[in-house]
Amino acid sequence: MQPVLQAHRLLWVGTLAVGVVGVLSTGIAPVINALVGITVAIAVHRVAGATHPPYALAVSGAAALHVVGMVGGYDQLWWYDHLTHTLAGMLVTVALIWTLRAVEPSRSRVAIVGGAVLGTAAVGVVWEVIEIGARWATATLSLPAVLVHYGTDDTVFDLIFNMVGAAVAVVLRAERWL
Repeated sequence: MQPVLQAHRLLWVGTLAVGVVGVLSTGIAPVINALVGITVAIAVHRVAGATHPPYALAVSGAAALHVVGMVGGYDQLWWYDHLTHTLAGMLVTVALIWTLRAVEPSRSRVAIVGGAVLGTAAVGVVWEVIEIGARWATATLSLPAVLVHYGTDDTVFDLIFNMVGAAVAVVLRAERWL
Protein backbone atom coordinates (compact mmCIF):
# COMPACT_ATOMS: atom_id res chain seq x y z
CA MET A 1 0.00 0.00 0.00
CA GLN A 2 1.27 3.48 -0.86
CA PRO A 3 2.48 5.64 2.06
CA VAL A 4 0.08 8.46 1.13
CA LEU A 5 -2.89 6.10 1.15
CA GLN A 6 -1.72 4.74 4.51
CA ALA A 7 -1.58 8.29 5.85
CA HIS A 8 -5.12 8.96 4.58
CA ARG A 9 -6.46 5.83 6.18
CA LEU A 10 -4.70 6.60 9.45
CA LEU A 11 -6.27 10.07 9.47
CA TRP A 12 -9.71 8.67 8.61
CA VAL A 13 -9.56 6.01 11.33
CA GLY A 14 -8.18 8.54 13.80
CA THR A 15 -10.93 11.02 12.93
CA LEU A 16 -13.60 8.39 13.45
CA ALA A 17 -11.98 7.22 16.72
CA VAL A 18 -11.94 10.78 18.07
CA GLY A 19 -15.57 11.15 17.02
CA VAL A 20 -16.57 7.94 18.81
CA VAL A 21 -14.65 8.94 21.94
CA GLY A 22 -16.32 12.35 21.70
CA VAL A 23 -19.74 10.72 22.01
CA LEU A 24 -18.80 9.63 25.51
CA SER A 25 -17.93 13.17 26.58
CA THR A 26 -19.91 15.62 24.47
CA GLY A 27 -22.71 13.76 22.67
CA ILE A 28 -23.42 12.69 19.10
CA ALA A 29 -22.04 15.80 17.34
CA PRO A 30 -18.42 14.59 17.06
CA VAL A 31 -19.44 11.33 15.35
CA ILE A 32 -21.71 13.09 12.89
CA ASN A 33 -18.97 15.62 12.12
CA ALA A 34 -16.41 12.81 11.81
CA LEU A 35 -18.58 10.91 9.33
CA VAL A 36 -19.22 14.02 7.24
CA GLY A 37 -15.53 14.97 7.35
CA ILE A 38 -14.38 11.48 6.38
CA THR A 39 -16.94 11.37 3.54
CA VAL A 40 -15.64 14.67 2.16
CA ALA A 41 -12.01 13.55 2.61
CA ILE A 42 -12.64 10.25 0.81
CA ALA A 43 -14.44 12.06 -2.03
CA VAL A 44 -11.54 14.50 -2.41
CA HIS A 45 -9.06 11.62 -2.26
CA ARG A 46 -10.92 9.81 -5.05
CA VAL A 47 -11.17 12.92 -7.24
CA ALA A 48 -7.81 14.62 -6.58
CA GLY A 49 -5.70 12.04 -4.77
CA ALA A 50 -3.90 10.81 -7.86
CA THR A 51 -3.06 14.25 -9.24
CA HIS A 52 -2.73 16.24 -6.00
CA PRO A 53 -1.89 13.86 -3.13
CA PRO A 54 -0.75 16.62 -0.71
CA TYR A 55 -4.04 18.47 -1.22
CA ALA A 56 -6.12 15.36 -0.57
CA LEU A 57 -4.03 14.62 2.51
CA ALA A 58 -4.51 18.20 3.75
CA VAL A 59 -8.29 17.79 3.42
CA SER A 60 -8.10 14.59 5.50
CA GLY A 61 -6.03 16.47 8.05
CA ALA A 62 -8.52 19.35 8.13
CA ALA A 63 -11.36 16.89 8.83
CA ALA A 64 -9.34 15.40 11.69
CA LEU A 65 -8.55 18.85 13.12
CA HIS A 66 -12.24 19.80 13.02
CA VAL A 67 -13.33 16.70 14.91
CA VAL A 68 -10.59 17.22 17.52
CA GLY A 69 -12.00 20.73 17.86
CA MET A 70 -15.47 19.29 18.46
CA VAL A 71 -14.23 17.32 21.46
CA GLY A 72 -12.52 20.24 23.15
CA GLY A 73 -10.09 22.04 20.88
CA TYR A 74 -12.53 24.81 20.04
CA ASP A 75 -13.46 25.39 23.68
CA GLN A 76 -10.05 24.94 25.30
CA LEU A 77 -7.71 26.71 22.87
CA TRP A 78 -8.67 30.26 21.90
CA TRP A 79 -6.75 30.04 18.60
CA TYR A 80 -7.98 26.61 17.46
CA ASP A 81 -11.01 27.89 15.53
CA HIS A 82 -8.77 30.46 13.80
CA LEU A 83 -6.40 27.67 12.75
CA THR A 84 -9.14 25.48 11.29
CA HIS A 85 -10.76 28.37 9.41
CA THR A 86 -7.40 29.49 8.03
CA LEU A 87 -6.70 25.97 6.78
CA ALA A 88 -10.21 25.68 5.33
CA GLY A 89 -9.83 29.05 3.58
CA MET A 90 -6.56 27.88 2.03
CA LEU A 91 -8.03 24.59 0.83
CA VAL A 92 -11.17 26.17 -0.61
CA THR A 93 -9.12 28.83 -2.40
CA VAL A 94 -6.80 26.26 -3.95
CA ALA A 95 -9.75 24.13 -5.11
CA LEU A 96 -11.40 27.18 -6.62
CA ILE A 97 -8.20 28.26 -8.39
CA TRP A 98 -7.93 24.79 -9.95
CA THR A 99 -11.60 24.80 -10.90
CA LEU A 100 -11.56 28.28 -12.42
CA ARG A 101 -8.34 27.51 -14.30
CA ALA A 102 -9.96 24.35 -15.74
CA VAL A 103 -13.17 26.15 -16.72
CA GLU A 104 -11.53 29.34 -18.04
CA PRO A 105 -7.93 28.47 -18.96
CA SER A 106 -7.47 31.70 -20.95
CA ARG A 107 -8.20 33.93 -17.95
CA SER A 108 -5.33 35.80 -16.32
CA ARG A 109 -3.96 34.65 -12.96
CA VAL A 110 -5.30 37.86 -11.40
CA ALA A 111 -8.83 37.11 -12.62
CA ILE A 112 -8.66 33.47 -11.52
CA VAL A 113 -7.20 34.29 -8.10
CA GLY A 114 -9.67 37.14 -7.61
CA GLY A 115 -12.56 34.84 -8.45
CA ALA A 116 -11.21 32.18 -6.12
CA VAL A 117 -10.86 34.62 -3.23
CA LEU A 118 -14.40 35.93 -3.77
CA GLY A 119 -15.61 32.35 -4.02
CA THR A 120 -13.89 31.51 -0.74
CA ALA A 121 -15.69 34.44 0.92
CA ALA A 122 -18.99 33.16 -0.48
CA VAL A 123 -18.32 29.60 0.69
CA GLY A 124 -17.48 30.98 4.15
CA VAL A 125 -20.74 32.92 4.33
CA VAL A 126 -22.73 29.87 3.22
CA TRP A 127 -20.95 27.74 5.86
CA GLU A 128 -21.76 30.26 8.60
CA VAL A 129 -25.43 30.34 7.53
CA ILE A 130 -25.48 26.53 7.66
CA GLU A 131 -23.85 26.61 11.11
CA ILE A 132 -26.40 29.11 12.45
CA GLY A 133 -29.29 27.31 10.74
CA ALA A 134 -28.23 23.90 12.07
CA ARG A 135 -27.95 25.32 15.59
CA TRP A 136 -31.36 26.97 15.30
CA ALA A 137 -32.97 23.80 13.87
CA THR A 138 -31.56 21.51 16.55
CA ALA A 139 -32.57 23.94 19.31
CA THR A 140 -36.07 24.30 17.86
CA LEU A 141 -36.48 20.52 17.62
CA SER A 142 -34.86 19.95 21.04
CA LEU A 143 -32.13 17.83 19.48
CA PRO A 144 -28.44 17.76 20.39
CA ALA A 145 -26.45 20.40 18.51
CA VAL A 146 -24.46 19.05 15.56
CA LEU A 147 -22.64 22.33 14.90
CA VAL A 148 -21.91 24.96 17.51
CA HIS A 149 -22.47 28.65 16.87
CA TYR A 150 -20.67 30.86 19.39
CA GLY A 151 -22.27 34.17 18.37
CA THR A 152 -21.73 37.09 16.04
CA ASP A 153 -18.12 37.71 17.06
CA ASP A 154 -17.27 34.08 16.25
CA THR A 155 -18.92 34.38 12.84
CA VAL A 156 -16.98 37.54 12.02
CA PHE A 157 -13.67 35.97 13.11
CA ASP A 158 -14.47 32.79 11.16
CA LEU A 159 -14.97 34.82 7.99
CA ILE A 160 -11.82 36.87 8.64
CA PHE A 161 -9.70 33.74 9.10
CA ASN A 162 -11.20 32.16 5.98
CA MET A 163 -9.83 35.21 4.15
CA VAL A 164 -6.48 34.92 5.96
CA GLY A 165 -6.31 31.37 4.60
CA ALA A 166 -7.21 32.60 1.12
CA ALA A 167 -4.45 35.23 1.32
CA VAL A 168 -1.91 32.65 2.50
CA ALA A 169 -2.86 30.35 -0.38
CA VAL A 170 -2.49 33.17 -2.90
CA VAL A 171 0.79 34.54 -1.52
CA LEU A 172 2.37 31.08 -1.26
CA ARG A 173 0.88 30.04 -4.61
CA ALA A 174 -0.34 26.95 -2.81
CA GLU A 175 -2.08 25.64 -5.93
CA ARG A 176 1.37 24.77 -7.24
CA TRP A 177 2.52 22.59 -4.36
CA LEU A 178 -0.70 21.20 -2.91
